[in-house]
Amino acid sequence: MVKRSNGEGSVYRVGSGKWRACLTMPNGKRRYFTADTKTEAFRRLQTARSTLEAGMDPGAPKQSVSAYLRTWLADDKGQTVRATTWEHYELQVRRAEPYIGAYPLNQLTASHIQHCYAELGRNGLSARSIEMVHAVLRMALRQAVKRGLIVRSPVELASPPRPQRGEIQTLDADQVHRLFESTSGMRLHALWVLLLTTGLRVGEACALRWTDVDLESGAVHVRRTIHRQRGQGLVLGQPKTSRSRRTVLLPRGTITALHEHQAYQGRERLVAGSLYQDGDLVFCTATGTPLEASTIGKMLHRHLRAAGLPQLRVHDLRHTAATYLLSLGTHPNIVQNMLGHSTITLTLNTYSHVTPALHVEATRHMERLFEPPRSKK
Repeated sequence: MVKRSNGEGSVYRVGSGKWRACLTMPNGKRRYFTADTKTEAFRRLQTARSTLEAGMDPGAPKQSVSAYLRTWLADDKGQTVRATTWEHYELQVRRAEPYIGAYPLNQLTASHIQHCYAELGRNGLSARSIEMVHAVLRMALRQAVKRGLIVRSPVELASPPRPQRGEIQTLDADQVHRLFESTSGMRLHALWVLLLTTGLRVGEACALRWTDVDLESGAVHVRRTIHRQRGQGLVLGQPKTSRSRRTVLLPRGTITALHEHQAYQGRERLVAGSLYQDGDLVFCTATGTPLEASTIGKMLHRHLRAAGLPQLRVHDLRHTAATYLLSLGTHPNIVQNMLGHSTITLTLNTYSHVTPALHVEATRHMERLFEPPRSKK
C-alpha cells in the first residue's frame, strides 16, 4: 500500500455509517471532516486541500483577524515590551483593522493585505508608516503560524511601498560654532552643546539627573530616558536598548557649559521658591518639571533661525555629532558605543553618507605603501 503524502488526504467510512475525510497537515497534525455521503466527504476534503494550498489552516478555530491581533497585543506583547513600543504596535494594528480586521484569520490572504496597504496609501499614510504596519503584521502573523492557527503567513507575500530614504540633515563644524555663540547664556545652551558633542538622544538628555553627571571626571552616565506615555504624561523609563545604558565622556567645552547651566538653574530655583519641584533634573522647566519634546523642538527652531542656520529637528543634532566624528576618521565602533546603537550595522547603515569620505581617506593611507622607505639613521 502506497503511503499518502501530506496534504493528499483520505476518505473512509466510520462505524456510524457516515463518511470521514482525513487531511494530514505539513506539521504532521490531522484534520477530520465528517459527512453523510462519500461525495460530500470528498468535496469537503477538496475544499480543505485548496485552503491548505492557499496557506491557511482549514481546521483552525474561527476567529477574526482583529480578535487575533488584539489577543496578540495583550498576551504576547503586553508584558514583554516597553509601554511606548506597545503603543507603537497598537497604532499599527488600529491602522490595519478597518481593512483586514473583519476577515476570519484562517482566510486572510496576501491580496487582502495588499489592498490594505493600497487603501492606507490612498488615505494619505506615508510609505514609511505603511512599512511599519507591514512590520507589525509580519511579527503578529508569524506568531500565529507558530501557534498553529495558520499554515503560513500571508503577509510574507505582500509588498509594502518602499519608502524613499531621506537625506540626513546635519550642521557642519562652522555652523555648530555659530549656534554655540548665538545661544551662549541662554537657558538651553547647555542642552544644544551636550546633544551636539555626545550624540545623546533628546529623551536621554532630558532624563539626566545631576547625580548622573560627573563634572570632575567629565562623564555622563545614561541610565534612563523620558517619554510621553498615553494616559500618564511624561514618565521616566529604561533606555531604548541594553546598549543604550552607557557612559559618555565629555569634552572640556561641554563640562564648562554644564557648570554654567548648573549655576543658571540654581538662580531659577531661588526665583521659583516653593513652586520649584526638585527632581534633580539637569534639563527642566523654570519650576523643575520635565521638558516637553515639542517645547525643545520649538526652541531649537527659534535659536537656529536667530543664528541664520537651516531648520533641523532636535534628533538631527545627534546625527550631526555622529557624522562629524565619522568624517574625521573616528572608528565606527567608538561612534556606535557613544550613540548607544545596538549593532555596528545600524551605525554604518545610518551614516552610510559618510562612507565615501572614509574611502578617500583609506585610499590615501594605501598610497603610502608606494612611497620609498625612509632611510634609517
